[in-house]
Amino acid sequence: MLPAKQKQTFVTACFIFIFLGIFTAGVGPILPEFAANTQASLAMMGGVYTCIFLGALIAQVISGPLTDKLGQRVVLAVSLLVIAAGTGGMIFARSVWGLFIITFLTGLGHGAVDLSTNVMVSRTFTEKNSSMMNLLHFFFGLGAFIGPAFVSLMLRLFDQGIITLWLVVAAMLILSLAVTHLQNPPKVEAAPGISANVYQSLVLWLLSVVILLYVGLENGLGGWVTTFMNQTTALNLGDAALVSSGFWGALTIGRLLGAVIGSKVSQKALLTFSLGTAAVMGFVFALTVGILVPSAASVLLIGFLTGSVYPTVMSLVTTTFPGSPGKAASVMAAMGSVGGMLIPLAQGYLQERVSPVASAWFIAIGLAITFLALVAARTRMKEKA
Repeated sequence: MLPAKQKQTFVTACFIFIFLGIFTAGVGPILPEFAANTQASLAMMGGVYTCIFLGALIAQVISGPLTDKLGQRVVLAVSLLVIAAGTGGMIFARSVWGLFIITFLTGLGHGAVDLSTNVMVSRTFTEKNSSMMNLLHFFFGLGAFIGPAFVSLMLRLFDQGIITLWLVVAAMLILSLAVTHLQNPPKVEAAPGISANVYQSLVLWLLSVVILLYVGLENGLGGWVTTFMNQTTALNLGDAALVSSGFWGALTIGRLLGAVIGSKVSQKALLTFSLGTAAVMGFVFALTVGILVPSAASVLLIGFLTGSVYPTVMSLVTTTFPGSPGKAASVMAAMGSVGGMLIPLAQGYLQERVSPVASAWFIAIGLAITFLALVAARTRMKEKA
């Protein structure tokens, strides 16, 4: 692919991920408006996230093989239209079950856009895809930072944060048109020694365990750390929320650093260092419960160290299975959705029903198992070499 076409693809992908991040993080602050529009309790609005994850999970299983067959451009353009239509429907929903059905459809588009954009960028930049994938995911983090801030601005100016979703609708419509002008990356045949049936590869399933645990632990720690710090230290909820904000900020910076060093070290080396040191910090986190400075610092460092994990694993998978990158990436993304649905739920149960200390050890042991799964995957890859 010509450099100009590569640049066009990457710039478009970055804008897609910015607005995907704005939507994903912007939904939370808008939940009270959804509750008012549907005359439902705020507690029921947690179903919005369940519907998004469930829709994404189904789409990620289906869209991977479709991208291999039809190319990323077609799947991406259609999926962006689905998000635009679904987001518009969420704005006008006036019954709680109508909202959930529309949100599920939006989740389908969300999952397909996430997967097809990852595959397109990874296959477009085969020589430095680890670096480019980390940079791509930095823009998702940037969007996730902008989303709640824009909702806050709309609330201050118009008392309606839901206006933010109109921005997402407009952007997705424009981007769906922009995608039609992109060029699909060339197809690559599977490398010798790699199973023709990608689903039979032990390496794929070991890496999928890494993603399942990582996504679940990331969302669990980021989602529960506010109440955790409030329960275990002298911080009030407002100040404890800053630790959560710091975690996501550190994770985004980690992705930016991953983009810088991703072209200088191998994907496997970057992952080994990141997850190995994060596992160590996980045990620091568990051993310093109740001590403000080391507890908060370990949270920030876990976010920083693991920021590059998801994009680097996706990069590694698409280069390891070049003949079926969509199928391989769909397994990764689907397993990530499973982790996002189950692990935060388990962590919340431990924190609220057992003790915050049990929750902290859950994080530490989870990070250690994630690291061991990566080591097992690396060992298997060496045997196949």
